[in-house]
Amino acid sequence: TGVTYDAVITPVAYLATALILRGKQQSLSNKEQILLFGLSAFLGCSKGGIYIPILLLLLLIPSINLGGSKKKMRDSLISWLVAGGSLILTYRKSFHDLFYVYEDVETVHNVVTGAEMTITPVYSLGYVFTNPFEFIKLLVRTIIERMDYYVGSMIGNRMAWTDYTTNWLIIAGFIVMLVLAVSWEKSDGEIIAHSWERVVIGGIICCEIIGFHAIMLVETKVGASVISGVQGRYFLPFVPLAMFCTFSKSRSRTKNASDWDWCILAVLMTIYIFDIITIVYGIK
Repeated sequence: TGVTYDAVITPVAYLATALILRGKQQSLSNKEQILLFGLSAFLGCSKGGIYIPILLLLLLIPSINLGGSKKKMRDSLISWLVAGGSLILTYRKSFHDLFYVYEDVETVHNVVTGAEMTITPVYSLGYVFTNPFEFIKLLVRTIIERMDYYVGSMIGNRMAWTDYTTNWLIIAGFIVMLVLAVSWEKSDGEIIAHSWERVVIGGIICCEIIGFHAIMLVETKVGASVISGVQGRYFLPFVPLAMFCTFSKSRSRTKNASDWDWCILAVLMTIYIFDIITIVYGIK
């Protein structure tokens, strides 16, 4: 347990985001654009395609860095079509389960194992469209009640095989490191983060959060107070985008001051690993 394909799709999303943000600063080579097409396929076939909106960031790349406006639209369209096609091929047999509502307890036949399965009433993705206001209330309640779990499990508050959580002071230290990471080093070149780009990226992040909860309705029993199945690690691909949105040149540092980040990170990692060891082996 604990081994999931999140370990693959998260780095893929990171690489796609890095390539797109690189394209904001300089021209992408043909090899990089082909790589982006391949990454688009991965994004489409994972997590119900929920990471596909990351590819909307292609619109932020200046046309000149993609060989002109026509080539930019062509390459962007190819990426979106590849992602969409990958989504359809991967989940073509699952769309029924996403929208079908099990209104009563049902007994169905599992064609794989040959056994009979009992299905309890659960929500479906269609609930978002048929009861939008109730979904919003459920979404807000879920975020409020599970915010600490989302943040903690995103940073890493426990190991997969134990229910013990690490100290929140350690988690807070890593959050501080993320804030320091988006401080501007005076030795760097000019970094441009337009207000409209922050708004677009912020909108994508909000839509992704809503999307994840909407998809996970299929794992939530009817009448539940919160939406089940959403893990903090699902939001890891959006951390770089959130960091981009919070970048500020008012937080400027010298190169020497930035070198201390590695020292702080090493100390935090040491404390974190020691804390995990004490939990796993019961060291007092």
